[in-house]
Amino acid sequence: TMLGPTQRRWLVEGLTSSRRRWKLWCNETMVMPFRLPGWLARRLHPHDGDGPLLDDVLVSLDQWDGYTAERSALADAVAGVDGLVVLTGDLHSFITGTLSTDDGRRAATCLMVGSVTSANLVEMLVGRTLPSLPVPLTRLVRGANPHLSYFNSSTHGYNVLDISHDRLRCEMIAVSGVRARFAFHWTMRTTTLPAPEG
Repeated sequence: TMLGPTQRRWLVEGLTSSRRRWKLWCNETMVMPFRLPGWLARRLHPHDGDGPLLDDVLVSLDQWDGYTAERSALADAVAGVDGLVVLTGDLHSFITGTLSTDDGRRAATCLMVGSVTSANLVEMLVGRTLPSLPVPLTRLVRGANPHLSYFNSSTHGYNVLDISHDRLRCEMIAVSGVRARFAFHWTMRTTTLPAPEG
């Protein structure tokens, strides 16, 4: 398992019993499912055998995709928790999406931060560091992952959370490049979640 029974029970009890308006679950790996078209996944992992080229495949079983039964049980347990937001990283990509139960109930909003200096997916594909530029990878990724509302893995940067009584706002901020002598930054996307009622 990813958490083990003791830690999973502690997490579920803490989230389901909390009376806080916002509940933040900080997790080191992607919680939502994440697939890529087979031909693209093979570019990232060329030595992983003869996987299907035209089917969507899971990118990494080291994240929650390798623990689907536990993820399903956890999503079921927290599906009624209002104001639950999962904050994560590890894929070096900026992602916004929804974690859902197997029967389609919303469990949490997920916000992933990109990397400041480590290679993102686009750089892994081309094998070199690039300046932050828009690349048409988004449609391919979102086609394989309809639960994602935003995906960007061609930039570097950071996220800034601003949390108030009325809303949670996440600004995804890109920097011009990791090798630029004089870098500048800009906001790529802002996601605003209204506070749950009550």
